Amino acid sequence: MHSASTVHMSGEKMNSKMIRRLSLLTVFCCAAFVARNASAQKVTLESLLDVAKLDYSEKDGLYKVTISGDARDVLIVCGTTTMWKDDDGNPVDVVWLWTSVLSVPKGFHHPARMLHRIATINDTLKPGNVSVNGDNGNVYYNSTFWLSSATPQILYDELLMAFYRKPELRKELQPYLEEE
Repeated sequence: MHSASTVHMSGEKMNSKMIRRLSLLTVFCCAAFVARNASAQKVTLESLLDVAKLDYSEKDGLYKVTISGDARDVLIVCGTTTMWKDDDGNPVDVVWLWTSVLSVPKGFHHPARMLHRIATINDTLKPGNVSVNGDNGNVYYNSTFWLSSATPQILYDELLMAFYRKPELRKELQPYLEEE
């Protein structure tokens, strides 16, 4: 009986210690969450580009980034758009980016097969999409992601995705230019 009582007492002490540790852990996690959210509100596209050590130029909120590799350079244009404001009045922003995939001749009429292929690509392309500019008919690769949860690595990954997808999409869609 004495040993059972000792075990019981030890169990109570362990429960007390565990509760204190859990409480401290909870406080620590909440403080980390608040600190992360406070710092997340201060994240800008420019700060992400700087931390990622990417060369860029900026004019009127548009950032032009050139990614080089595989004996080629790809110009990618980035910016931010406020989608809405949260309950505290803070902007909820997305980062968007695009790169030109295919320039079409003036007056080019996109064959139905090409538009169908673009739609099919968009059904399976994750993340991002392919679009046709309504004014000039050029074809673009586009992507977006939330600024509030963005990191320099996420930005870099998105830029690399555009870099690698551009030639793949161009190869896929170029033959349709000859069908008009």
